[in-house]
Amino acid sequence: MMWIQNNKTGHVWCVSEEHGSRLLKNEDFILFDEPKSDLNDLTVPELKKLAKERGLNNYSGLKQEELIKLLSGE
Repeated sequence: MMWIQNNKTGHVWCVSEEHGSRLLKNEDFILFDEPKSDLNDLTVPELKKLAKERGLNNYSGLKQEELIKLLSGE
């Protein structure tokens, strides 16, 4: 799995290596490398904001640990 960011929209999401390789051939997408340890430093509201920015769904009722797993692609 890898993180990809759309340069036009700013959305970031986790995709398979195969899908990511195809997306990276398009100049609108870049590899987004996010250290997982940084997520542990964020509060629940900050994690929810990040989930919203990434276009993720069904995160509103999640606890901190669950949000971190969702955001890290686990």
